[in-house]
Order: sequence, then C-alpha cells, then structure tokens
Amino acid sequence: MRTGRKRSLSVVLIMIMVFTAVMASGAVTYAAEPDILIQPTDIWLWTDETRTIGIGLTESADSVELQYYDVDDLNKWCVAYDMPVKYQDSGKMMWYCDIPLQTFSPDFVEYSEMYRYAIHYDGGKTKYSEDFFITWTKNADFGRIYGANRYETAMRVAESYLDATESGKYSNVIIASGMDFADALGGTYLSVRRNAPILLVNKSPQVIQDVAGNVQKNLTDGGRIYILGGPGAVSDEMEKALLAGGIEAWQITRFSGANRYETNLLILGACGPVDEDVLVCSGTNFADALSASAAGLPILLVGKSLTQEQKDFLKICDPRYVDVIGGEGAVSKAVFDQIHNELGCMGSRVWGSNRYETSAKIAAKYFSDKQRFAVTLAYGQNFPDGLAGGPLSYAVGAPLLLVRPGNEKDACDAVKYSIRSHYAIVLGGPALIPDDLVWKVLDHKPKG
Repeated sequence: MRTGRKRSLSVVLIMIMVFTAVMASGAVTYAAEPDILIQPTDIWLWTDETRTIGIGLTESADSVELQYYDVDDLNKWCVAYDMPVKYQDSGKMMWYCDIPLQTFSPDFVEYSEMYRYAIHYDGGKTKYSEDFFITWTKNADFGRIYGANRYETAMRVAESYLDATESGKYSNVIIASGMDFADALGGTYLSVRRNAPILLVNKSPQVIQDVAGNVQKNLTDGGRIYILGGPGAVSDEMEKALLAGGIEAWQITRFSGANRYETNLLILGACGPVDEDVLVCSGTNFADALSASAAGLPILLVGKSLTQEQKDFLKICDPRYVDVIGGEGAVSKAVFDQIHNELGCMGSRVWGSNRYETSAKIAAKYFSDKQRFAVTLAYGQNFPDGLAGGPLSYAVGAPLLLVRPGNEKDACDAVKYSIRSHYAIVLGGPALIPDDLVWKVLDHKPKG
C-alpha cells in the first residue's frame, strides 16, 4: 500500500522543497528462523526518476527481493526487483534496489510507502520482514531570506514566519533594537508565547517608517505590539509613528528596565507562569543566546553573577531543569554554582570549545529527539541577520546553527549525525554565508 500524508506547503518559503526521509530501524521479527538481523539504512533520497532502498544483512543470503503493497489492491504484495549486492564489508552484505517512480510522483512535502523484503537463503528458504514504512525525501535544497539591510531582512523573516504559522497577519508583533542583541534575544520566549515575529528598528526616520508601515499592514485588529527596551533602544519616535498610522495606544506595551537584565526579567514575567526548562545565557555576548533562541524556551540573560531578582525569578518559576549555555568564559562558574548549588536547580552546562561547537551542542540536545525538516544557518560573527531567526526556526522546528567560512565543521557534523535535515533556511546573503558552505553543511552536491 502506498500512503501519503500531506503537510502544508505554506510552511515558509524555504519549506517548498523540504522532504524528510526516515527508514524504520532496529531488529525485525520474522516468521521463521529469526537468526538473520536486518538493519535498514537511515535515510534514502529520491530523484525525479528513481527511489533507492538499501538493506544490510548480518549474514549471507542467496538473494533479497523488495515487496510493497499494490496501490490498487491492498491485499496484494508486488515484487519490485531482485536486489543486487552492492558491496560487502566486515561480513555485512548491502543489497540495493532502484525503484522507478513511473507515474507516481508526489507533489507534497513528504510521502510514505509500506514495504517488506523477502530473504532467500540456504537452498530456497525464505524469510519475510514485518511491514515497515519508508518516508521519502527529495534532494537537498536551501532558501535564503535576506534584504538590503538587517531591518529589511527582519521584515522578510517575519513574512516567512506568517507563512510558516499560516497566520496571514500578525496577531502580535515584537519590535526590538537592531543595534544590540540583548532585548531581541531575551524576548524570544515572548515570541513563542504570543505567536509574534520580531522586527528590528534603529533611530533612522526611514527605518522607523518602514517598520511602522509593516506593522500597520500586517497587524490584525486588536493585535498587540510589544516594544523591548527603553527609548534608548527603541525611540519614542517608533511609538509616535505607530500611533500616527492608526494603532491605538492600548495596543502598545513597552518593557523597559534599568538595564538589559531587568528588561529581560520584565519580559519573562509578562509571559506568565514559566512551566518549562530555563536556558541561562551570557548577556554580554550574542552567540550562545542566538543559537538557543530557536529552542522556544525561556532565556535568562546573566552577567558575572546572578542578581537577587534573577534568583527570585528562578525560585518562583521552579523549572525542572536550568541549563547553562556556553563555557565558563561565557557564563561563569560562579553563576553555575549559584544556580545548581545555592538554588538547588537541576541542569547541566551545554558548551563547546567555541561558539560553533556550542551551537552544534545546543542543536544536538534540544533538536535531536526527532527528524527535523530543516536547519537554520546564521552568520556566527555578528548578530543582525540571526536576531529575527529564532522565532521562525522555532515555528518550523529547525535548530539554528552558527556558521562562517572555515567554521562550518560543527554544523556539518550536527546535521549529519544529530539533526539529519536535508533543507536549510539561510539567514543573510551569500557574502557572509556562501552557497558552497550551505551545500557542505547539507552534505550534498549543488543542484545541476
């Protein structure tokens, strides 16, 4: 039987060609003589002409054939082709079968087919596997989201966020400074709770008018606007431009503390009861918080030690785990000890030797629980393009990996061994993240 499950094609522009491939894994039970273990391979891609299946046997066999349910007769098994041995390594024989697509060419994000395989050995004995499904993916691909500057890029990311969430318009929207990172990254949990993309602004009258126009065009009636930071971060002119465009004053809420740490706590406090794990990141460096922003968890920004207000926050929300993100150069041992010894919170430190390895470790810990449709790539040496990317990444279930030319190995390993995605959302233009770097991360050759 060939079955398909359609997913939304509107899940962001970059999901148009995203497909996921996972074969069943582990031991299979047989009707007779279960001494042969079949170990299906993990992932198989399909092209426009054929699909390929590989099966590994731990013992030799005379031949293997692949069988699938007839699409028109669910009680009938069809034999695809006898499978030739491709190679043998350390006693394991790999059998491969190429299946022409013929007239069946799926036009949606992913599709599954039910298979089994028959093993013939020892003078005619035959074993059949239990039924299993294979979900197919098309060849790797990627899409870029970027504009002429960081502010236009953020607006384009927000448009993709609307596509990904099938929202049509902003039910809520967040405005933060594009000149610094702290408020935007500290506000990513508010984005999750309020289903709100993040727009960036500076003090330029043109940028302010562009952002105000974007909000007025896309905000639903009664929707809310959250401004992060005081007038030094997001000027009063931004509010005036919104009001002049017809936004009501009651629709605008500003979170402004004496510093980034107080603003962060005000934002988290407005999210309501925090019943999830908390991630603790440096408030003086963007890299680790940028990678963590896609996880959809509360981010607590810290300095050299916890303030009393931060301690009170952790006591009140009583999270199950409090993970410290980054090495001791990012979040000190003193902070770690305060969290896990003084406050008695459970949790661990997630870190690597640099921001790129730490980014990969974050992806492996918070995104490897299931197959991911995509991975988001952001430039690791600066924050602007990635600031708005956390909400979008969370919306499509994609980890956010930091890369730059010469520092892509950790991202490559994360995608290959932990995330196993075949599509990339690239934040920013090719001058910072070249095409060949993206193809390298996807472990795939460029199309054409």
